[in-house]
Amino acid sequence: MMDISGMARMMGITPEQLQEAQRIGQRTSMVIKKYRTRGMVEVHYIPGDDEARAAVPELVDNLAAQVAQGHHLLFGMRGEIQTVREG
Repeated sequence: MMDISGMARMMGITPEQLQEAQRIGQRTSMVIKKYRTRGMVEVHYIPGDDEARAAVPELVDNLAAQVAQGHHLLFGMRGEIQTVREG
């Protein structure tokens, strides 16, 4: 099995970017809710401080892109990412 740095290199992530991501990740937690019969997954990031809170929008963007790309590569699925207006 490939280690995290090997996976990061495959995705074009530099060691510095990985280190920064892990630093933010150490101060952020998450809750994942799965609705199996509805075919839906929710991921909620819970930032532990202001710096982590500022990073959440980028975390959300990156996760959405990774899920879409992964499903396309693994299953040949096509779809779209929809941005929901908040507030």
